[in-house]
Amino acid sequence: MLLIMRRGAAASLRVLMLLQTMSLLLSVRCLQTDAVAPPPPTEARPPPLQPQKPWSEAEDDHANPCKAVMFMGDIALDEDDVRILRRNGVLDGKEPPASAKKATTAEELQAHLGQFADIDSDLLTSATTPRPRGRRPRHRDRSRRRGRRRRMQRGGRRPAGGRGGRGGGADEERRRQRRRQRRRQRRRERRRQRRLRQQRVGRVRRVRRAAAYPERSVSRFKRAATADKKRLWPHGVIPYRIPANFTSKQQALFKLAMRQWENVSCIRFVEKENSHSSYIEFTALDCGCCSYVGRKGGVQSVSIGKNCDKLGIVMHELGHVIGFWHEHTRPDRDKYIEIIEENILESQKYNFKVLTSMDVDSLGEPYDFDSIMHYARSTFATSPNLDAMRPVQCCPRPNIGQRSYISAGDIRQVHKLYGCRKCGGSLLQESGEFGSAAATSELSSGSGGGSGSGEVRCEWQISATQGEKVQIDIKWLDIQAEHNRNCVAHYLEIRDGYYRGSPLLGRFCGSLTPRSVTSNSSRVWIEYRLPPASRSRGFFAQYTSICGGYRISDEGQISSPNYPSAYRGDKECIWKIEVPNGYSVALKFFSFELETHTQCVYDFVEVLEGWSQDGVSLGKFCGETVPKPVKSTGNRMTVRFKSDNSVNKIGFAATFEKEYDECMALHGGQQHGCQHICVNTLGGYHCDCRPGFHLHRDGRTCEDTCGGTLVAMRGTVTSPSYPDKYPPNKHCKWHIIAPIGHKILLNFTTFDIEGRDRCEYDYLDIFDGVDEATSKRVGRYCGDQPPESITSENNTMKISFISDGTVSKGGFSASFMVDRDECAMMNGGCDQLCKNTIGSYVCACHSGYVLYGNHQCKEGGCKHRITRLSGEFSSPNYPRRYPLEKRCSWNFLTTPGHRIKLVFKHFEIERHPDCAYDHVEIRDGPDATSERIGVFCGDAMPPTPVISTGNSMFVGFVSDSSLQRKGFNADHSSICGGQLIASSANASFYSHAGFGDKDYGTRENCNWTLTTSNPEEVIVLNMETFELESEIECGYDYVDIFDDDNDRGVLLGRYCGNLRERKGPDGPIYSSRQSLHIRFRSDDTISFKGFHAVYRTVSREAPRPHAHRGGIIPRTDRNGLLIRKPKEKQPPTTASPTGREKGYIDYS
Repeated sequence: MLLIMRRGAAASLRVLMLLQTMSLLLSVRCLQTDAVAPPPPTEARPPPLQPQKPWSEAEDDHANPCKAVMFMGDIALDEDDVRILRRNGVLDGKEPPASAKKATTAEELQAHLGQFADIDSDLLTSATTPRPRGRRPRHRDRSRRRGRRRRMQRGGRRPAGGRGGRGGGADEERRRQRRRQRRRQRRRERRRQRRLRQQRVGRVRRVRRAAAYPERSVSRFKRAATADKKRLWPHGVIPYRIPANFTSKQQALFKLAMRQWENVSCIRFVEKENSHSSYIEFTALDCGCCSYVGRKGGVQSVSIGKNCDKLGIVMHELGHVIGFWHEHTRPDRDKYIEIIEENILESQKYNFKVLTSMDVDSLGEPYDFDSIMHYARSTFATSPNLDAMRPVQCCPRPNIGQRSYISAGDIRQVHKLYGCRKCGGSLLQESGEFGSAAATSELSSGSGGGSGSGEVRCEWQISATQGEKVQIDIKWLDIQAEHNRNCVAHYLEIRDGYYRGSPLLGRFCGSLTPRSVTSNSSRVWIEYRLPPASRSRGFFAQYTSICGGYRISDEGQISSPNYPSAYRGDKECIWKIEVPNGYSVALKFFSFELETHTQCVYDFVEVLEGWSQDGVSLGKFCGETVPKPVKSTGNRMTVRFKSDNSVNKIGFAATFEKEYDECMALHGGQQHGCQHICVNTLGGYHCDCRPGFHLHRDGRTCEDTCGGTLVAMRGTVTSPSYPDKYPPNKHCKWHIIAPIGHKILLNFTTFDIEGRDRCEYDYLDIFDGVDEATSKRVGRYCGDQPPESITSENNTMKISFISDGTVSKGGFSASFMVDRDECAMMNGGCDQLCKNTIGSYVCACHSGYVLYGNHQCKEGGCKHRITRLSGEFSSPNYPRRYPLEKRCSWNFLTTPGHRIKLVFKHFEIERHPDCAYDHVEIRDGPDATSERIGVFCGDAMPPTPVISTGNSMFVGFVSDSSLQRKGFNADHSSICGGQLIASSANASFYSHAGFGDKDYGTRENCNWTLTTSNPEEVIVLNMETFELESEIECGYDYVDIFDDDNDRGVLLGRYCGNLRERKGPDGPIYSSRQSLHIRFRSDDTISFKGFHAVYRTVSREAPRPHAHRGGIIPRTDRNGLLIRKPKEKQPPTTASPTGREKGYIDYS
C-alpha cells in the first residue's frame, strides 16, 4: 500500500489509481469467453526479480560464511552487521573473542539455536495509541510562521532598525537571511530524523493503520525478525543452488526442509536461474552450521557442515536466510527468559546479548518458547547438566529449543514479515482443489483476506516437482462487478511461474467457464480479487500435476512425482527429451532411491533410445545406487518411470543436457589439444596420458616424470618426489611386464598416503594385468600401514597412483621381483596345492590333510584352534569331496567382549531329515559340551550369519562311511558386544577385537550388557585405558553407560576423550541394580586407541572409595527422553535343543 505523507494525500492517491486503471483498460483484454487469452503486449506487472542493492558492494563477500567477521551462535556477521550492532550498543568496541570467530558445531546447534527481536519503546507507544481521524495537528513553529506572515500582511512590520529600532536596513536583511537559513537547517534535520524513524521500524504503515482503524490497534510484543527491509527477499522468492558434491539423500533433505517453509507461508525456494544474481548456495564448510540473516546480495552460502544434515537444523538455518534472528535475543526477553550468567562459558556470553529495536522488528507477535529459532536451555553452559537460560514461567517450565517443526508463532511471523495473504496459500500436493469459498468465509469472519477496504484478495502458489506441469480446470466461474468489463479490477489471474511478474496464462471474469489451463513450468501463481459487498460466488477449480511430457530444450531437470517426498503407487510417467540436431542427450542422476529388486520389475526407471517405446534400452534401474550417466546416440531419448502399489520411496531426480563428442569436434578450427589421449565425458572432456607420463597443470600436456613401462627382473617403484612429499594432482601409472611363465612379487618398504578406510582422495590401485577394464583389481590402498606382499597371477601388473589437490603425505616405496612360476607346469609335482615362492615353490594340502614328504598328502589330524580375528575355513579336502568317516572340529576364540560370526558361502552335505549321517554342528561356547546352536546338513545354506553370545564358538563336522559331497566353505570374523556375566573376580572387555594392535574402526556400533544373578550384589566398572576422539559434547565417538540392562535405563554418563579430560571416565562406576549397559559408537572419520574395561561384582553394602567423575549428560528431547539412534535389528539364528540329550559326539 502506498502511503503519501503530505497534505492532499487522498487526491494524489485517487489520481494514481485513475492512471493505473486507464493503463490496464488499454492493455488487458476481457476474458469472458471460454478461451484463454495470451498475455497482453503491454501488460502491467511487477518488475522482474532483479536484486536490490546489497549491503556490501562485493558480491563474493558472503560466499564463505566461515570467513565472517564474527559469529553469534550459528549466525554469521559481516562488517556491516558488526558495525551496526556496535553502533546500537549490542557489541562493545573490543576485538571479538576467539570463540566468536568460529561457527556453531552441529552438536551445539542441535542443542540451541534461536530466533528474533524488537521495537523501540517510544515508537511502540505511538503505534499503539489510537489517533483521531482528520487533519494532522499543526506544528508549533509552523503556526508561528503563519501568524507572523498574517501580521506582516496587515501592515504590522517592524521598524527599519529591527528590534527596538536599532540598526539599519542592510543589517536587518542579513539577520533575516540567517534566520531563514537556521529554519531550513531545522526543517532538514526534522525530516532526516523522521526518515530514520520510519526506516528503523516501518512505523508509517502501523501508525496509519492504527489511526484509520483504532479498534484494531493491539498492544505490541517484541520478536526477533529483521528490521532492515533490504534484508528481505523480493516477492518472497529465494533462489538456491545445491552443488553436486552433496549426496542424493542430503539434496533431498535440503529440498524437504525448503518445502516445510513453503508449506506454511508464501516463501518460495526456486532453482537458481541465469537472471538471479542474488541466491543462496548450500555448502559443507569446516566451520560447521552457519548462515547470514536475510538477504545479503550476490552468492550467499549456507554452511551445512559435519553432522549438520538433520532436517531440523536445515530448517533452522533457512529461518536465518528468510530473515530471523534468535528468539532469545529479543529486547523484551528478560520478561520471559532468565539468563543464568554464572553457568555460561565466559567466552560465549556475547551470544546472549540483547538486540535493539533498530536491528529487529516485532510485527506484533508474542514471545515464542516453541519457536524453531530458539536456543535450548543448556546451550553454551559450563556443563550440559546446567541451564544457561530457562523460562521464567513456572511450573512446569515450557520446553525450548525444539528442532522438529515450524511453530505457530514462526508461521505468523513469516506471514507478517513478507505480507503473506491469509486467503490462499501454498499447494504442494500432487492434486487438489481450491476456490473462493474459503476466501468469502475468511472475509466475513474478519480474518482478513482482503486489502483493508473489504475487497477479497487471495493468492495461491501451486508447486509440482521438476519436470512436471500443472493443469488447472476451472469448474465454475462467477466474478461480476460494475465497471469491470475488461477484467481490470476484479478477476481470477493465472501466471506461469512462481511470482506476480511471471508470464500471464490467463485473466478471467464473468460467468463463462474457461477451458483448462496448462503451465509450461512446474509452478503456477494465482491471484483472485473480488470487490467489497459483491454478490458474486467467485470460482471453484481443481488442479493436478502432470508428470512426463515432451521436453525440447538444451537442458533441464526431471524427477519422480512428489520428489523429495515419497512417490505414489501405480504411477507411470514418460518423458520424451529432445536436444538440437547434431547433439546427443546426456542424462545424469543425482538422487536415486527406488524399491529394490534384482530384475527391477516393481518400481523402476528405464531409459530408451529415441522416442519409440520399442527403442533400444539404455538401462533399467532400481534400488538405492545412483546409476551412472546415460548417453544416447541420437538427439532424442525416452525416460520412463513406473511404480507399483506397494513400497514407495523418495524416487529420483536427474538432469539432462545436450552432449557431443568434444574429442571428435573442432574448437574454432582447432582440435581438442590433448597431447596424448582425449577422453570424452558428459558436458566436456579431459586429457589423459600414456603409461609413463602424467598430465601437466595445463590439463593438456603430458610430462615424463612418473610411471612408465618396466621390463626388468627386479626394480623399485616410488611416488613422485619421494622421499619428499608427493605433489598434488598427480596421476601416475606403472606397467610391470615379466616373461611368460613368470610372476611378479611386489613388496612395500614405506607407505604413507592420505586417507584411512575409504581411500577417496589419494590412493594406490594395483591390478593383476595392464588393462584396467579387464584386469582384476587386487586392491586400493591408502593410510600409513604398508600393504602385505602382493604376487600376481600372471606375468603383468599395473600400479596406479592418484593424488588430489589438497593434502600431501610422504608417499610410498616398493620393490618388485620377477620370479619363475614353478607351479605353472604340472602343479610343480605337488599332490594337492602348489604355492610359488621367491626362487622356489612349496607343496601344501587341503584342510584335513597333512604333507607326507615334499609332494604327497595324506589324511591327518582335523582339530583346529583359531584365534585369528577373521579368516576362512572349510571342510576337509574342499573344494573336492570330503573323505569318509571324518571328524573335525574348529575352536574359535576372540577378544573378551566380542563374539564370533560365521557366514557360510557354500554348503553341500549329505541330506537327512534329522541330519543323522553327515552334518555340521555349531555350539555357543568353547567345546562340544556347550549350548547347541544348530545341526545342519543337505544343500540348504545354514542361517547366515551365525553369531555366538560370548567370545568363543565350537564347530564340528562328521562324515559317515557312505556318501560324499563337496562340503562347506565359510568365513569367520569377530564382532563387538554381547551379554557378559559378572562375578567377584575381575573380568575384561575391549572396545574392538584388535585392541592394542590397531585403532578401532569407523562406524562402530557396539552394545554390552553386564549382569549378575545375585540381587545382593551390584556391578562396578573401571576404565583401565580410555582414548576416544574428543569433542565438546561427545558427539562423534563416545561411550554411554546406563544403569539397567538396556539403553532405556538411567544414563550415568557419556564419555569421550581420555582419562585426563573432564569428559573421560575418572574413577569406578557403580550400578544401582544388577546390570549395566554399555554402548560404544564411532563416526566415519577419526579413530583412536579405544578402551579396556574391567568389571566385577561387589556387595551393595561394600564401601565405595569415591564416585566417578567426568563425562557429560547428553541432551534430551522435548519430552525429556534421551535422544538416541534407532536400534539395529539382530540377525536371526537357528538353534536346536541344547545339551547332550540330542546326542553328544566326541570329536577327539
